[in-house]
Amino acid sequence: HTKQPPGKQDTRFDINVMPQTAPRGSAASNSVLLTSYATLKPQEKPVDQPLMQVADQRLALNICYEDVFGDQIRRRAGEASILLNLSNLAWYGDSFAQPQHLQMARVRAIETGRPMLRATNTGMTAAIAPDGRVTDVLPAFERDVLEVRVQGMTGQTPYGRWGDRLALALAALMLLPMLLPRRRRAGLA
Repeated sequence: HTKQPPGKQDTRFDINVMPQTAPRGSAASNSVLLTSYATLKPQEKPVDQPLMQVADQRLALNICYEDVFGDQIRRRAGEASILLNLSNLAWYGDSFAQPQHLQMARVRAIETGRPMLRATNTGMTAAIAPDGRVTDVLPAFERDVLEVRVQGMTGQTPYGRWGDRLALALAALMLLPMLLPRRRRAGLA
């Protein structure tokens, strides 16, 4: 454990600024935790965090809701063979947030063509195949260990290569006919 220098800021790329309630049964239960959001600033440039090497696999680590941001995951996935998400989902209790977060992770696996492993403290710990299939998952709020075999992947998907630019270009092409002047057909008023 290294000591952080004074004034060290959170180094996540994007910060999910929303009120978070304390887990049930805690001293702060049913209250909103107050955080000095003034000190929480996303990084202007991505932090060059090295990939984790495990055996012959290279893992790209993302924390909590960082896997919501497809372009960030895409930028790190090119060199990685497996995506790894670590999340504390206790804040959301028994709500739609846990399965929704799993759905977002499935999209990131499809976009990058990489398997994603998710480790959470309240369930929805899962292994996701590169095609987005959930190959194994633990039930929410049950303490257990998920043991899976995962094959890392390499190569680029269209999203991995071009990111959001491809979708934006296709959207622009679809809007183009609306921007061009229409010709009136003969005989139509």
